This record gives sequence, C-alpha cells and structure tokens, in this order.
Amino acid sequence: MRKAMILVVALLLPCSFFALSREVAFSHLKEMIRDYEGKTFSDPFVRYVEENIHLLQLYRFYKKALVGSVERTEFARSVGDYLHVIYTNWREEDTTKDLANVLFLAYLQAKMSLSTDPEGVLKNSPSFTSFFYRYGDFVREQGSTLLEWLFAYHTGGTKEEPPILLDTPVIDLGFNYPITPQEINPEVLSFFDEAIKEKIKTALRNEFTRVVGESEYGRTIRRQVNFLLRDLNERVAIVQNTIAQEFKGFFPKKPGLWWLRFAIYAIFFYIFRKKISVLIAVIGSLEIAILWLRESLFLDTIETAVYSSVLFFAFLFLCVLLLKRRKFLSLALIGIFVSLAFVPSHLFVRELAMDENFEKSPFYTSLKVDVFEDETSPLKSNLKRLMSLLYASRKQTSQLVLYLSYLPEKFLEAGALEVFEHDPYYGTYADTPLFSEFYSPKNFQRRIATFKEVESAVSDYIIEERNREKSYRSLLDRIKRQVRRITSYTSDRFTEDLYSSLERSLKRDALSAVVYREISMKTTKKPFSLKPYQTLSGTQKLVGFFLLVLLVAVIGNKKWVLLPIVTFNVGVVWSILRWRDLSIFVEGGLYPMSVHTLSASYLPLIDIFAFLVSAILIHRTLKGRDVL
Repeated sequence: MRKAMILVVALLLPCSFFALSREVAFSHLKEMIRDYEGKTFSDPFVRYVEENIHLLQLYRFYKKALVGSVERTEFARSVGDYLHVIYTNWREEDTTKDLANVLFLAYLQAKMSLSTDPEGVLKNSPSFTSFFYRYGDFVREQGSTLLEWLFAYHTGGTKEEPPILLDTPVIDLGFNYPITPQEINPEVLSFFDEAIKEKIKTALRNEFTRVVGESEYGRTIRRQVNFLLRDLNERVAIVQNTIAQEFKGFFPKKPGLWWLRFAIYAIFFYIFRKKISVLIAVIGSLEIAILWLRESLFLDTIETAVYSSVLFFAFLFLCVLLLKRRKFLSLALIGIFVSLAFVPSHLFVRELAMDENFEKSPFYTSLKVDVFEDETSPLKSNLKRLMSLLYASRKQTSQLVLYLSYLPEKFLEAGALEVFEHDPYYGTYADTPLFSEFYSPKNFQRRIATFKEVESAVSDYIIEERNREKSYRSLLDRIKRQVRRITSYTSDRFTEDLYSSLERSLKRDALSAVVYREISMKTTKKPFSLKPYQTLSGTQKLVGFFLLVLLVAVIGNKKWVLLPIVTFNVGVVWSILRWRDLSIFVEGGLYPMSVHTLSASYLPLIDIFAFLVSAILIHRTLKGRDVL
C-alpha cells in the first residue's frame, strides 16, 4: 500500500509542478508589483531581487571600470541577461509563481529602461524563454504519452482507458502496445480541443488500416505522435503570446506630457516673437532647471538621444563660429570646462569597494568571466598575443641557430676551414688552411654568395626580432597595467582567483612561466574615484553648461542673460550641498546606482570653474561688452 502511494505521488508530482494558471500568475504579479513599489519587500523573490539589483549595478560598474563597456560576445547582452542570472539562482517550486517571477523581472526591466514596448521586452527576456522552454518540454512529454495512449486504446493495443475519449469506435487490430497509466496535467488535456481530436480520428481512419505486423504498428503510432506534437507546440506558443499580450496591461499608456513643453514653447515664441530675447532667457532657464529636477531625462533613451544630439551639434556649430571669429579665450574656457569632466571629483569612494556580499553574489562569477576567464577578455586576448609573439620568436631563433650550426661543416667541405673541433675541457678550436681554393681569387663570387645567404637569414631575423621585441614590451606593459588595475580595485579573493587563473594558463612551460613571474606583482588596494561624467550631478553640470553657453551666445549682452546664468549656478550649488548622495551611471537600461558616501573626498574643480565662468559672463554683461 505504501509503495502504491509513493508511486501515485511520483506520478502526480510533475503534474502539480507544471500546473500553470495564467490568472493566478498575473494575480501574483500584481501583488509583487505592489510589494516592490511600496518597498515592503514581503514577497521572498521580490526581496531577493531588490537585494541583488544593487549587486547587479556593482557588477556592471566593476566590469566597465576594469575592462570597459564593450561586450566581446557574438550577441550584445541586455539587462534581461543580467536579470536572468538572478532568476537562475532562485529556486521556485510552484510553476505558476515561477511564471509570476519571470513576469516581475520583465516588468522591472521594462520600467528601468522606460520601454514603450513591454510585450517585446517580455518576449526577448531570457527568463521568459527559459521558462517556456521547460514548460514546452513538459507539454510535449505529457502530450506524447497521451497521444500514444489514445492511438493504442482506439486500435486495441491497450485496455487501459485514457483520461479523454474520442467519439469513434475502437478497432482492435490485434497488436499489443503496453501503456503505463499516469496522471495527465489538466492544462495538457485542455490543449486537446476538437481540432486536434479530429486529426487523431483522421489518422486512425487513414494510417492504421494498412498496418501489417506489430513492429510497423509501433512505428506508425510513434510517427503519428511526432506529427501531432507540432500542434501542441503551436498551442504552447499561443499560450506564450497570450501571456505577453496580457502583460501589456500592466503598463498603462501615459501621455508624454514632458514633450508638450516644446509645443508650449512654440506657441509662446509665436505670441511673444517681439520679445524673443526675454523668451529665450526664460525658456532656457526652465530647461536648465528641468535638467536638475527631472532625473528621468537622462534615463529616457529616445528623449536623451534627441536632446543631446540637438544640443551637441548646436554647441559644435557655436565652437566653429567662435573659432572663425578668433574668440580664443571663450574657446579656451569651454575646453577647460569640458576637460574637467574627466578629472576625478569624488576621491576614494570606499562604499564602492568589493566586499563579501558581492563575492557571494551570482555576479561574482560573471565578473571573473568578463575580466580574466573568458578567452575574449582583454587580459586573455593580450596574453594570447604576447605568447604567440614569444613562441614565434623561439621558433625562428631555433631555426636560425640550427642553420648557423651547420655552417662549420659547410666551411670544412668547402675548404674554408681546416680544423673545427670541440673539446668539453678546452672548448672549441678552429683553424683555416694556409691555402685553399675557397680563398682563391677565382672564388670572389662564391664567397660573396656564401656569406650573402648568411647575411640575408640573419638580417631578416634581426628586423623581425626587433619588431617582436617592441611588440612584446608594449603588450607586457599593457598587461601589467591591466593586472595592476584589476588587483588594485578588487578584493583579495578576486586577486587570488586572478593569479590562480593566470598560473593555470601560463605555467605550462618555462617560457610562459617567465611571463607569469613578470606580471605577478604586489599592489596596494585603493578605492574607486569618480569623474563628473560618471555621476548624475556631473552630467547635469556638463549638459547645463552646454545649454548655458548656447543661450548666452543667442541672447548676447542683454540683461536677461543673467536669468539662465543664475539658474545654472543655483543648480551647481544645490549639487555641491548634496555631493555625498551619489547617483552613478552604470549602464543604459539600469537605474543609476545610488550611494551615500561618508568616506570620499570632494574635489570641486568643475564647480569652481563654473562659478568663475559665470562671474566672467556676469561681469561682461553688466559692462555691456560682448559676452562671448
């Protein structure tokens, strides 16, 4: 009795695991979104995602800081790929809740990227694809069992009655096809609608009447099962598409009200066209204020692209105009301000240091792959090029040495040498004859040809070897800088893993072991420092400065130009007061990483220069001079 119960549980367990309910899944999703937006994090998966989002941001920050932002993969990875790492490291027993988790990750991705196509985000989500790949396998497995069962039962191959019956008589063909009864998932049963039942009945009428022999009977059943499984695949795809379409309902379309401001600007320009300078000053000041108040401007891909491209080309045109007018001081001030965006402003942010939490995260392994384990990583690529150089040098050097080692024997044969002996104790002894045909005046050309051959081999080798040495030194310096940077900014464990990987790769022979000793170095750990362009406040200053310069150029030395200048400086002062609250750009499609630092030092070079430029602009305006 106990064995029978265990067998029943074993048969029912897969069915219960894949008991998928779209309604319940979307109900879970609503609760999870409410939980996330309310920041209660009572749902275990929502709490797990929230804990790992910061680690994901750190992972992308480390990756960009250590090896750059270029993905050296065949297909560029998206935020969905990074969220899939979180998904694969979470074990969910209930399939409906598992689907809700997938939908929640897609919701989060669409929200972070401000996507206008949530259905496309879900369909391209690796987690969604992975879920339905497993779900499709289960449906095909159960569907295949049920189809075999139906064909066998209606042709007399088994007496076990299937969970669904067809309104067609049983035709006993006299063959045996044993079926082990098992529970079929209700959703799989629902896929067997009238259309697929009609195809089964058609196959029973047309395909089994000519069957001769039990082996042919089994082959016919399996062939028809494989044919009809395509219908089940289509039904799984329908379920998948239906869920994607229903998912759109969680993103009610909101009108882009911020775009309306441009229409309002156009109306005001038409109405107050006689006071264009005043209007430009007011509207420009509003735009500068929006830069500081509306952080999502830098997250909206489309608006940012349009805004920045228009601003960039207008600013570039202004610089060309200033160059033509020989306004070198103005150009120098602009150039200095832009260059300061690449000078560190937040020094030694210890809150960004790699700690145990990151080492325990699923992204630790991903970072190792990106930095030094993958063959396409910059470090591994440079090492492969370096070792190729060394192996090529060794091969050509050994070939030249062997070639030169045969010369004494050739000289003996030619009569150029009379004695060439090597003694382990006295060393090598060589002597030339007093006279030999080789030294005869008749053999100038022979001697020239002999040594010309040697000269050609040696000179070619020297040229190539010098080039290889130059490339080797350059690559070695680059690799050392890479290793120094990696080991300086990462944890002790990451450094140990790096050297372990390098040791496995390089200590294969004596030549590569020398390289390993060259690049093994002790480094001092140091925290990351941030440049203004890496932070939201720094980007606001940079874009605000561009806009301010354009406004000043358009308005001229009229007093209204003071309004955007003051607005810009108020924003700069506001950012200085909040310099400890960092919002760090990590990657498109991810929220900026929020860090409150107590350890960093602030170097306000860009702020001081902004105040200096503003003071010059105000002074020239009040004096009635050309501002630019």
